[in-house]
Amino acid sequence: MPPEPISTATEAAKEGVGLLRSLVSVAGNVRTHNDRLRDLHEDVSRWVRDQLRLQSKALDEVRANARERNLGSQGLGAQGEAAVRRDFAHQWRDRRSEYERALRDLKNSENSVHRAYRKLRRKQWPENAEAEQLGQLTREWDELNP
Repeated sequence: MPPEPISTATEAAKEGVGLLRSLVSVAGNVRTHNDRLRDLHEDVSRWVRDQLRLQSKALDEVRANARERNLGSQGLGAQGEAAVRRDFAHQWRDRRSEYERALRDLKNSENSVHRAYRKLRRKQWPENAEAEQLGQLTREWDELNP
């Protein structure tokens, strides 16, 4: 027995509503993911600037201590500075790894429907506007982390 036209139309309407809900959901996901990515970019930028200030203070303390003890800028004074720089470089390595993993996980949370939506709507992943500057700020730390 053939399906009734009303039943077929009802099913088609339900599928259409389901598709519409999916698209609205995908649009919301993309917006949320973009917001989260911007937050991650902002957090890592703030973290780097905060750490650079802390490193500068720590280096000033090491230098002052070296002067008080007449250690000079060579020998033990230089070793103290190198230790401070290494510690901050290791903290950066760990923080950068967390940041990169969070970016990867966020991007991997999207599927082919999200990618199609992004392509059609030209909603690319937001770039870190401070990426180049962060690269310059963290160059020394990167060089200390082979």
